[in-house]
Amino acid sequence: MRTPPFLAGPLALCALCALHAAEAPPKDKDNDKPAAPAQDPKDNTDGKNAFEVRVGGDPARLLIYRNGRLAAAAGIRLKGGALAPLLPGTSAPEEPKDAKALAAGEETIARFVLRPEGDGAQKQPAIEFLLNAARTGSGVRVLVSPALVLPRGSVAEGPPPLEWTLELYPGEKDAWPALKELDAPREVVELDRTRQGDLPEPAEKLDDAKPFHAGRISFASPDGARLEVARSAPVDWRYAKTKTALQLSHDLRGDPREPARPGTFVFYLGSDRDAAAPAPGPLRVSRARTPAWDWIEGAIRVYQGGGDPFARDGPIVMAEIIGPRDGPPERTKVYRVPCFFWEGSGPAPAEGEYRFRFAPPEPGLFGVRVKIAGGGWTEVVSDAAAVQAGPPASEGFVKADDGQRMLRFENGDPYIPVGLNLAWPKNQSNAEEYDRRFAELARHGGNAARIWLSSWGLPLEGPKAGRIDPAVAEALDSIFLAAQARGIRLILVIENAHDLTVASARHPYFREQGGPLLATAEFFRDAEVAEFFQRRLTYLAARYGAYRSLLAWELLNEVDEAWPAAYPDPDDPHTGDVDADRSRAARRGILEWAQRMGSFLSGLDVPRHPLTISTALPLGRPWKELELLKGFSLVQAHGYVPEAANAHSDLALDDAGLVAAWAKSAREVGRAHRPYLLGEFGYRALHDEDLAKDADAAKRDRNRRDTGGLLWHNAMFAGLAGGMAGTPMLWWWDRHVEQHNLWQRLEGPAAFARELAALAKRDGGDALRALSNESEDGAKVRVLGRVGDTGQCVWIQDRRSTWSQLLEEGKKTPDEIKGLEVTLPALKPGTYRVRWLDTWKAKWTDGETLSIEPPKEGKKPKAIELKVPRFQRDIAVVVGP
Repeated sequence: MRTPPFLAGPLALCALCALHAAEAPPKDKDNDKPAAPAQDPKDNTDGKNAFEVRVGGDPARLLIYRNGRLAAAAGIRLKGGALAPLLPGTSAPEEPKDAKALAAGEETIARFVLRPEGDGAQKQPAIEFLLNAARTGSGVRVLVSPALVLPRGSVAEGPPPLEWTLELYPGEKDAWPALKELDAPREVVELDRTRQGDLPEPAEKLDDAKPFHAGRISFASPDGARLEVARSAPVDWRYAKTKTALQLSHDLRGDPREPARPGTFVFYLGSDRDAAAPAPGPLRVSRARTPAWDWIEGAIRVYQGGGDPFARDGPIVMAEIIGPRDGPPERTKVYRVPCFFWEGSGPAPAEGEYRFRFAPPEPGLFGVRVKIAGGGWTEVVSDAAAVQAGPPASEGFVKADDGQRMLRFENGDPYIPVGLNLAWPKNQSNAEEYDRRFAELARHGGNAARIWLSSWGLPLEGPKAGRIDPAVAEALDSIFLAAQARGIRLILVIENAHDLTVASARHPYFREQGGPLLATAEFFRDAEVAEFFQRRLTYLAARYGAYRSLLAWELLNEVDEAWPAAYPDPDDPHTGDVDADRSRAARRGILEWAQRMGSFLSGLDVPRHPLTISTALPLGRPWKELELLKGFSLVQAHGYVPEAANAHSDLALDDAGLVAAWAKSAREVGRAHRPYLLGEFGYRALHDEDLAKDADAAKRDRNRRDTGGLLWHNAMFAGLAGGMAGTPMLWWWDRHVEQHNLWQRLEGPAAFARELAALAKRDGGDALRALSNESEDGAKVRVLGRVGDTGQCVWIQDRRSTWSQLLEEGKKTPDEIKGLEVTLPALKPGTYRVRWLDTWKAKWTDGETLSIEPPKEGKKPKAIELKVPRFQRDIAVVVGP
């Protein structure tokens, strides 16, 4: 229920009071604002490290004195033309006369305006800056808040070019400070203080300097004195040396929500690292009202000693969200959502910040605040905001429930995935490729795809462990948004066996890239790697968990390929004792790892998306313990059709029969009673680079010869009619589907799936019974279907229409089948209509109307006898109200 406007204020106040009741930050008695963060007790005021902080001038400058001598100055200036020094003076800088000294714990506010000069300057916006400087024990923190001052009648098109500049001056006996260390999140090489070649050298002019990306920079003088520079987020610095000073400078960029306005940031300058508690900025929420199941985004700038926000010792930033009160306070739900560090891709277009995304799970008023923990200081709490969630405007997230074999939406409607793998873009991190593919997928009725995080496609983490590539993160946002706009759900593969084995030299967790791993199996056992992987999971849950277009998390693709010792079946009598023992140990290690990581991810994922993991094991010998693993609510298998020469049975030559057999085996006793999906399917074939080397193999390649998509068509209908949770997801999206423009093959299965979902909604997905004539020897047609009390969805296939007969044996498409009659199970009394689906053209034809009377006392309900229209290859029938 929506809150009336006149009640929004009091209700919001209640929500915020609930938030502030627990651990609200202390207030400054004079101005009722949060008190300054706790200070470092070390003041560095004795001996050689005695220093003083002053603020003053017009425009204002930050000044650091060491032993009475000016050591550094920082401030803002207009960029362009001759880059004048911050402080005037020919041989030595001259300090502003009105500079005010700050005592430890003291703060001051300086306000000044920078105005453009030259022709037309009066029509250009000026920039007003607010510098809120607070002295810590070892330096000064300053919150820089710029704002545009617009001439009357003008419109803000963007700020003039501005830069934040730092100047460092030589000390006694003209001893110049030298750059010794920096935190550079995008750098590949670990910096070594003893190897000056790893650190950037100053240019002669700032304009000629090559930018380097860093958040914290350390300088040291010959006498051992240090000077620390830190930012609330990493930026691209330029570094030069003039006759009077070392200059560091970076451009001021627009705010990510208001690109025409400069962004706020926190800057630190001091004689040692800043060890004081974090300083959170204002909490900003993208919107105050939203439908339930749609996400809002919160943003906050958190300064904690500068440096690398992805570092292991970085702050823990979490959003705490109080749900609508339903009864006594102890029943109020509290959601804890991890924040992720956002930074623009390329040359950073805006100041980095922490963000969180939250999709309210129900209508009502939610209170929001952010907590920053870690380091050894007292937990810091931000200000609070309120979000009003209205009635849902969508079907919500996809859910998978134990005891149910069909996926559902949050509103209860069944969801049947119809789609394929679109694992990676042809060009790395190219989100535009997905726009085109999603358009084709949705236009032909598809609603699901499976994509990978991989080193060659979407390398989110790297090149160093723990680093997030902002360009890939941004591309993933675009992909999820594009999918959500078209009603497509995505299985996201978080890690893959290929990167952990064949491509391990490029993997950030291995020694070649500075990580700890020497062997792939250690991925599942190394504590440091486990911490890195959990940080990746945290980032994924924080940034992408709120998308409805996320169907499921796939923890690792083909996990047994990553630890090959797990491949042999330890219970198979043909497996030797040594291999069996190794397999049991490997499988035990994988199960423990999967359980630990799955529980960790689920604990962060507020919408609780389905969780899955896949194997490359033969479908005839499933790994039941993995399927039954607690919390993994979606069972996924991979199956490929072998070459005819390698087929060990007639079933391997029958595509639909093979898929139907896999679907049936998933329902056997001892298997997990969960949705079962064939996450990869297709011809077992060589990859492009292998085909290019072998001309004979290229001629035999079934993907090239199957120009009509026969295998995919048969597999999709067999999977749906056979009881899988969705269509088998074809692997060869580029070499097969796009090469032959087979997107239209989705239309028939999509039409069938919609009717199957309607039947499941009426009768209950798990109440549907399997219909099959696979046990009938010599039957000319295959009959597969799902039947309920109020309807039936059945697929009828000419058994001669298989890849082996039409592609391998070269037989012609089988003739039409005429005069066929089928017997279907009885339905409860009522009136039903029969509709026939041309599966290849996705066209419906109305059939007869059935009137079913209640059976006479003591008699069984009568079965339904249907005359099948003439058809070629296969046809489907739907009986329903």
